[in-house]
Amino acid sequence: MIKASINQVSSRMMIMLFNQLAVIITIPWLAMQLSPEVFGLVSTSLIIIQVGWVFIDWGLMNYATEIWQDSADKDTKNKLITNLIASRLILSALYLTLIFCLITLGVIFIPYPYYPPLALTTIFGAVFPLWFFHVNKNPKDLVGITLFSRLIFIALVVIFIKDDAHAPTYLYLHTVSFMVITLFAYYRMIEKHSFIWLGFNFSHSINLIAQGMGFFLNSLTNSNVHVIWGFAVTITQEPIVIGIYNIAEQGYRAGSAISNSVSQVSRLNTIGLGIRQTLRLTVFYGITYAFAAMFGFLLAAPIIKFFFQPEYIASVSVLKILIGVWLIQSYIKLINYPLLGKLISVEKLHKLTPFILFLHLFMLGLWYIFFHDLHSLALTFFVASLIHLSLFAIILKSAINHKGQ
Repeated sequence: MIKASINQVSSRMMIMLFNQLAVIITIPWLAMQLSPEVFGLVSTSLIIIQVGWVFIDWGLMNYATEIWQDSADKDTKNKLITNLIASRLILSALYLTLIFCLITLGVIFIPYPYYPPLALTTIFGAVFPLWFFHVNKNPKDLVGITLFSRLIFIALVVIFIKDDAHAPTYLYLHTVSFMVITLFAYYRMIEKHSFIWLGFNFSHSINLIAQGMGFFLNSLTNSNVHVIWGFAVTITQEPIVIGIYNIAEQGYRAGSAISNSVSQVSRLNTIGLGIRQTLRLTVFYGITYAFAAMFGFLLAAPIIKFFFQPEYIASVSVLKILIGVWLIQSYIKLINYPLLGKLISVEKLHKLTPFILFLHLFMLGLWYIFFHDLHSLALTFFVASLIHLSLFAIILKSAINHKGQ
């Protein structure tokens, strides 16, 4: 079981890592070529794009895992796929309208020339159907095109991004890169899985969003809670400070992409297995995460000092704290659907999410009122995550004891 899980995680991991590494590799180049102010504006755009992907995903990766039926006929599957894609397009329109309003009101500071590539990148990333290949257990189909597209993206960034005037071009290159990957994914869906656009119904798409609300809140609080903290930075800090935070957060996102993949594949592979087999897999990944966190902590300062100018060294302390947050959040993901979803049911697990969301929003409020700096934000995020993990650990222990009686 561990070997099968690793094989599937490896494909998912490569896709997510190629995408995240393309950003991480180009960030030092941007920092060298752009002024700190403009680098901060690009960083703000990247955070807004990545927050959008979480919002528009609406927990679909986990929702699809629970509702997908291999035995369903092709027409039934195609109708479901069509309306799931449509639901993402609807959410994209809502999210991008909200962001445009916030920019217009001055809540988020992004120049208008940045908005078109920001919007297009958000849409192509949002409708990327990785969830489809996940539930069909063949994400390896997308590894090659992802690697190719992101390598071309990196090369074009180095060639074309030379000064502040080229900053929007960086976002347009993101757009083209994700467009290629997404269009190839749909080609494979049509060619290999006989997908056709069938049975679109606006009401049905809205109903799917409503049905997935529990999965969205769970995804937001137990898999992607960092986007709440990152979004808070974009609306409370100056562009230069946002740039510093973005350097640290991109490292966190790379690790988060891995731990998200692991937890989702673990749930997919253990949904019909007993708790002992699931626990064995959880312990294996938990130990692996601990070693990865120690390795990352030791390398954080040397890497940032080597690749970035002195004005960005402040991101070292933030990154080190976020590595600790990543370790805690990775354990939360392993406990979430793979264990608690099995022991207490998905429905009861979803009832916990409003309390988790309140915890993080409350801690964010305390930070904003009493501290307001990046270092304190990272520490507050760490404390909130520790409380979050403690709650999950208590519930897990109680559920295991109850099951053993």
